[in-house]
Amino acid sequence: MASFARRESQKLFQQEKRNRQEEEGKEEKEEKEQEKEKEKEKEEKPIQLAKLAEGKRKRKGYKERRRIKGERALCTEKEEKEQKEKASLVQPAAA
Repeated sequence: MASFARRESQKLFQQEKRNRQEEEGKEEKEEKEQEKEKEKEKEEKPIQLAKLAEGKRKRKGYKERRRIKGERALCTEKEEKEQKEKASLVQPAAA
């Protein structure tokens, strides 16, 4: 009976030991995965920042083009007004 109890206690001890080792292995794997994720984030972050900057440049370019287009429209309006004024000034003088 004593030998049976001893074997059972050894089996339980071995099982607990295996369980602890498995848990430690799982924890190590999780830590490695977290480290890999952090490294990926570090590698991806400059790329993301570059994309954001590129998008801002594109938007800035769009805004700049719109501004220039607006200025051109204002210039043409001013020129048209000046031409009309000159034409109206020239007509009464000719009459």
